[in-house]
Amino acid sequence: MKEMRLKTINLPWKNMVDASQEVPSLPEVDNHIKRLRWLRWALLILFVLNVLDGWLTIVWIKEGLAYEANPVMAYLLHIHPAVFMLVKLSLVFLGSLVLLRFYNKPMAIVGVILLLSVYSTLLVYHGKGMMMFAGL
Repeated sequence: MKEMRLKTINLPWKNMVDASQEVPSLPEVDNHIKRLRWLRWALLILFVLNVLDGWLTIVWIKEGLAYEANPVMAYLLHIHPAVFMLVKLSLVFLGSLVLLRFYNKPMAIVGVILLLSVYSTLLVYHGKGMMMFAGL
């Protein structure tokens, strides 16, 4: 009778795990999950602030009460407000993807906090302008 041999299959992921590396502890994994969850919410807030800033900028410029300080964005706004918003939202979205990719780096957290501060300040500026326009 003929003897059957099992054929060895080399799996591509066989050597991907290095047994010498330590497995992260449960609290460490929990910290990463919390940081990622926080970052997602922060980036969602940043997106909403970006939409509000773009919309209010368009309104103020159409009313003749303001101008776009960024010359590139001013040119895009001159072409069409939809182009302005598309580029504005795309740039912030791409930046958000980079920050999500490096969520475990301290500079990503600093970047998100800085961007939230800048957009919050811009919205306060828009609010102040609305109050002045309304005569309050």
